[in-house]
Amino acid sequence: MKRLLVGVAALGAMVAVTSAAEATHRGGGGGCGGYGPVPAYGCGATVQYTYQTEYRQVQRTVYQQVAVQSTVNVVETVPVRTMQESYVTECVAVPRTVAQQVTTYRQVVETVNQKRTVYRQSMERQQRQVTVTVPKTTNVERTYTVCVPSSRVEQRTVNVTVPYTTQEARTYTSTSYRMVQEMVPQTMTSWTCQPVMRTVCDPCASPCGTGGCGAVVCGYERVPTTYTVNVAVNRCVPETTTNTQMVNVTRYRTESRPINVTVYETKMEQRSVTVPVTTYETQVQNVEVNVPVVRPVEEVVPVQVCRVVPETRTVNVNVVEYQNVRRKVQQEVVSYTTRTVQRPVTTYQCVPQVITETVPVTVCVPVVVQAAPVCAVKPACY
Repeated sequence: MKRLLVGVAALGAMVAVTSAAEATHRGGGGGCGGYGPVPAYGCGATVQYTYQTEYRQVQRTVYQQVAVQSTVNVVETVPVRTMQESYVTECVAVPRTVAQQVTTYRQVVETVNQKRTVYRQSMERQQRQVTVTVPKTTNVERTYTVCVPSSRVEQRTVNVTVPYTTQEARTYTSTSYRMVQEMVPQTMTSWTCQPVMRTVCDPCASPCGTGGCGAVVCGYERVPTTYTVNVAVNRCVPETTTNTQMVNVTRYRTESRPINVTVYETKMEQRSVTVPVTTYETQVQNVEVNVPVVRPVEEVVPVQVCRVVPETRTVNVNVVEYQNVRRKVQQEVVSYTTRTVQRPVTTYQCVPQVITETVPVTVCVPVVVQAAPVCAVKPACY
């Protein structure tokens, strides 16, 4: 509803502005080409239009769902259970043993002679006319062309490549290593025993014979001594030498030599020869052939026949008999009755409510603009 009112207000404002613009243009008070109000002649007040937003109070009706609590009468069907005595007839199984005669069948295999007809094949000699192809050979003289080879020896000159060897001096560089002995100084340490005089309190430990406490005894201790000696060290020194060596160099030269060449030629010759030619002729001949003939033959053969022999015997069979027995039982009987009860029911109703809202409305408001105090007469705008 709020959006509808705002749309209607905006549409009314647009219609009012359009009508005012057309009236101003017809009366000469409107702007020239949309650039502002310009009077047609002389000085005077002009009217301009502007859009303003106003807030108006609008009433609209809304609907709300309201819960209504009520009580209704409901008819219910209620089951009523009661116990009743009744008689029930039941079928009861009573087993017993009865002697019965049973017939069984036993299978017996016997050999019986039976006649049967078989077909056997035998070969017989019979006359038949056959068409055969008989070859016939005759001698015919034929002429053919053969190639007869012939050869002759011709002397020709050919260029051959002949190798020859010359001695040339070649220079090459070689590197050899020579052992050089050098004297290198090295520092060495040796240990020597030197006598040392010490003061002791044990008179028995004095080897010098001066007894008493505080006697001076003579002892020895190892003292390191450092000295420098020259040591011979071998070192490999490379030496480069240039040597000259004679080597064999093989070169090739071209020589012309005469050789004998065998040249083969062939020529065509006509020759005659007598050859046998075989032709075939068709002839009808009577020949004896073996023809298979099938004849029926009856014969007696033993056949295994299966025969069923019945046998009767007495056996005890368990038989179940059913008897009707009547007995008294308690049964539950269900009957249904109706009753009316009150149930709470909640329903919803749509209640109209009028509310007032403030909505923005854009309106077109005319504004009077005063002309300048001094003005010249200007032509109307077109």
